[in-house]
Amino acid sequence: MKESGNKPAMMVAAKMAYMSKDLRRNADYWGVNLVPPKDLIETVLNRGSLLPQRFLTAIDLQNKSFVEAAARELWARLWARNETIHTVDDIKQVDTWQIQLVAVKISLPNAEDLIAASNSTLIKETLKKRNNMALQQGVYLILLSLRNFIVIFLFIVAYTYNCFGAPWIVVHKGEHEECFFGSDRIHLIADMIGCKFDGPHLPQHKI
Repeated sequence: MKESGNKPAMMVAAKMAYMSKDLRRNADYWGVNLVPPKDLIETVLNRGSLLPQRFLTAIDLQNKSFVEAAARELWARLWARNETIHTVDDIKQVDTWQIQLVAVKISLPNAEDLIAASNSTLIKETLKKRNNMALQQGVYLILLSLRNFIVIFLFIVAYTYNCFGAPWIVVHKGEHEECFFGSDRIHLIADMIGCKFDGPHLPQHKI
């Protein structure tokens, strides 16, 4: 974000105040158990997510089928259970992860190797290369999963899109490609791909 010239919303007082309310509204609308970290600024700006990104990169290269489950759990730790994700001890809990959002357990067969690989030159350079591609050419996506109209935005293919923030979504329909910025564009994505989208809680809507 810094390299793209953008600024995090939490660095702007008015945006920060609005974001807090908007996150709660969206959580209620989508039925997502969203509990922001108590020390949000410390968590996001100071602790960061470099180690989890390297860990997911290692999984992507060595055990791709586990990427989504691992990313979901990292998200749940940080945004649902007020747990940390920035230390090796956090990552080591992979063997006992309970993936709450999909109600299944995962156990990476080579978890220790992946944790060790996260600090390797190969993984560091791969992640750095992908970040540079996102800044210079576009965005690097590991997964865009549409399930029951809930879109999971994570971080496999680079394109020339001039990414400037997250979530940055690249949608492909035949030879046509479109970029969408923000988590509130699902109705536009659905329209583009010809998918009916009535919202997550249609029976409760009263217009």
